[in-house]
Amino acid sequence: MRTIEKILVPIDFADCSKRALELALQIAQPYGAKIRLLYAWRAPEAFARREAQAALADFLAQVDNPADVPLECDIVDGVPEEVITERAKDYDLVVMGTHGRRGFAHAALGSVTEKVIRACSRPVLVVNMSTR
Repeated sequence: MRTIEKILVPIDFADCSKRALELALQIAQPYGAKIRLLYAWRAPEAFARREAQAALADFLAQVDNPADVPLECDIVDGVPEEVITERAKDYDLVVMGTHGRRGFAHAALGSVTEKVIRACSRPVLVVNMSTR
């Protein structure tokens, strides 16, 4: 049986990302796994990077990590689903949230999570905000 040593958690600072990180922390703790948060966006400006770094700090302040699971963070310029899929190759598991949009909202906005699931070479665990 393959062990879990490294978990990739793509985030967008929304509640579904917080729930995905909380689940990843629960999974990581008994395995002694490390977690890398990944925020990918399509805005290479320095101002946008500073805004993303501030949002990341706020996001991390809202998450309880009682077992002190090691967390590393990357902020990357690029198409989110492409960056996530490429980075996932170096991880044992991807844990990510989805907003659970349906119908026109899903068709109009697309779904990064759905695209990652289809293209990813690693297991993807999805946390859906529409279910509790």
